Amino acid sequence: MTTITHTWEENPNSGAHIVKWWREVDRFSLAAVLTLFIIGVILCSSSTTPLAERNNVPSMYYFFRHLILGLGGLSVMVLLSMLQPKSALRVGCWVFLVSFLLILFLPIIGTDFGKGSIRWLSLGFTSIQPSEFLKPGLIIFSAWLFRGAFENNNNFGIYLSIFITLICCVLLVLQPDFGQTGLVILGWCAIYFAAGAPIMLLILIGAILIAGAYFAYSFSSHFATRIDSFISSILGTGTNNDQVGISFASIQNGSITGTGPGGGEYKWNLPDGHTDFIIAIAAEEYGLILVLAIIAIYLFIVLRSFYRLSKVRDNFLLFAGTGLVINIIAQTFINLAVSAKLFPPTGMTLPLISYGGSSMLAIGISLGLLFCFTRIPDENERDNYIF
Repeated sequence: MTTITHTWEENPNSGAHIVKWWREVDRFSLAAVLTLFIIGVILCSSSTTPLAERNNVPSMYYFFRHLILGLGGLSVMVLLSMLQPKSALRVGCWVFLVSFLLILFLPIIGTDFGKGSIRWLSLGFTSIQPSEFLKPGLIIFSAWLFRGAFENNNNFGIYLSIFITLICCVLLVLQPDFGQTGLVILGWCAIYFAAGAPIMLLILIGAILIAGAYFAYSFSSHFATRIDSFISSILGTGTNNDQVGISFASIQNGSITGTGPGGGEYKWNLPDGHTDFIIAIAAEEYGLILVLAIIAIYLFIVLRSFYRLSKVRDNFLLFAGTGLVINIIAQTFINLAVSAKLFPPTGMTLPLISYGGSSMLAIGISLGLLFCFTRIPDENERDNYIF
């Protein structure tokens, strides 16, 4: 019996690789991710109904579309999490290269779908938002450059990373997409912080960002309009007919326990209720209880990831994993803050819950790489798991 078991574990064709992966991967975080996805599916069954009615398609059309896209994103996540770090690094670099080239040519081949920002590449049957894929790709590429700088004991990799990140930020600002620009910078800063960046340098970067925000407000009508609308809503001098005002009213209407599944009223007047403001629908129909549960699950994934990253032996795994975690949780809380009227609108989706093809696939890539980097092999196999 021992011989049979040993042979089965060593034979790659017998499923031993899957068993080994299951033993090493963070199963608790996988369960948390699946829980968030199920919550998203339930919410999309309600939030996409107004969208289907506006577009004269069957009421469940976007629900099934979200389900298929979500399962595709989860499949990508699982497949990437099974890779060895070297293979995951190659995938991440290719993701960065392709998304960078797409963003570079967006002014020529992109579309704005009437939203005032050229962020999408329309393929007819669907659309792609390259910036969603740029975030994890740039994190992987920058982490690789930082690791090279450490190994070679020079700062060339760091300087090159700064240069490439600045180019990406300029391309995103030209769309304009200031929200994704901020996430890109934050992801890079997380990597630099994990690499031991001086605190004063990070403070300087923060000051530059504030100056950049002021410059954007002064010269970008798109950015200024969103900021002015946000300030007006905070001061109570604006209208409650904008999306943020409707979202906040929806949250208030839900109270503690909500109005019940499908009982939300404000979703019919919330154009992006299935994407940017889906948490408002969750709050209205299921109440504060579900919202707090969702926040707790996100925090659980973050804490578990940092705990497992503290056990890795390779700088690249630490840098890349930290950047991915910060990027995911920052996008999450910015989305929540926008819906609660605590932050200006950014156009960011809620990871794993909001409807969207690009966002679901991109979060699948991010989580797949993160689960790959946070796998904890057996003690006698760890040396084979680092670079």
